[in-house]
Amino acid sequence: MIDILITGANQGIGYATVQQLISDSSEEVRVYVGARSLAKATEAIEKINIPSGRSAQTELIPIEIDITKNETIEKAATQIPFLDILVNNAGIYVPDDFSNLDKLVEGMQNQFNTNLIGPIAVTTSFLPILEKSKNRPAIINVSTGLSSFVNMTNSASPQYGNTEMMYPASKTALNAYTVWLSKQRPDWRIVSFAPGHTATALNGFNGRQTVETAAKYLFDVIHDAKGPSGVLIQRAEVIGW
Repeated sequence: MIDILITGANQGIGYATVQQLISDSSEEVRVYVGARSLAKATEAIEKINIPSGRSAQTELIPIEIDITKNETIEKAATQIPFLDILVNNAGIYVPDDFSNLDKLVEGMQNQFNTNLIGPIAVTTSFLPILEKSKNRPAIINVSTGLSSFVNMTNSASPQYGNTEMMYPASKTALNAYTVWLSKQRPDWRIVSFAPGHTATALNGFNGRQTVETAAKYLFDVIHDAKGPSGVLIQRAEVIGW
């Protein structure tokens, strides 16, 4: 049995990844479906389609975990006795607004709180639980191709024309945490993962691929037990920071 926690798993890429894990995993999986409220997590689980013959090999458990609220993170950590893989998927996007200083600062604070500080808080709380894993523990920080300086400075890259500052900056900072943590846990698998431009609620469903396509890439990263650590994976390829 592989134990996996996915934050923000009640919608978007997180939800599609839960469905993918339940449908296509070759081994037994226990997925903790994280959401800001227990009701949202439970509702998401009720919508999951469990294929015939897989019900005995899967378990879905709703978990309330708002990554901006320490009390819910700490409570969630007491409800999960074992964990092999942590997927820090929850995140937000707030458009830049340089016309209003208050909105600019508020937007930046909200994004860094959710996209950087939240994953660090979750990871810190779950490190002792991950250490119990009999497998190679893994932490996957969901990032973006916009976080890569290589992408952003390469005129041939689709991300080159991006005009946003705050969201990419928050994810670049998350990448820095990935690198740091991978050095602290050299035997673990700790990566940043950029799913590609995906149509989700985060971007007003304005993306070039579906959540199901993004979930397939994340599914492969989750199951790549022998994969590299301390890297940024864009869809299926390691790219430069």
